[in-house]
Amino acid sequence: MPNRAQIAFYWKDIVHLHFDYIMDWGEPSYWACNAFDGSFYIDVSDANIKAWNNHNYLQKCHIVPKALMVAANLVLLCRRCHKASPNTRDLVNFRNWIENRKKVVFEEIGEPSWKRNLRNNLI
Repeated sequence: MPNRAQIAFYWKDIVHLHFDYIMDWGEPSYWACNAFDGSFYIDVSDANIKAWNNHNYLQKCHIVPKALMVAANLVLLCRRCHKASPNTRDLVNFRNWIENRKKVVFEEIGEPSWKRNLRNNLI
């Protein structure tokens, strides 16, 4: 099974084609709720993306459960989102779940401060 860095490296240049968001690869974060540790910022050159392996809070989650153990079928989620993720065989359903999950988490715990600050600075 690919490690976290291999999964991040696979998705780094194509995540925007499959999911409706842009990832800040310098801040290893959960892909559904977008939360991150906040204490780390890494250089995102290909050589340094292996730093994603140091973040044990990121769990490897299958898009299609119990299917191929390849990076194309894996995303990185927190334990709570991993447990809540749907059992589906359809990437579109999984992608929709990720987009809706962000909204649910923001309603539960509030909008992340970084996003609120960015929005306020743009207004």
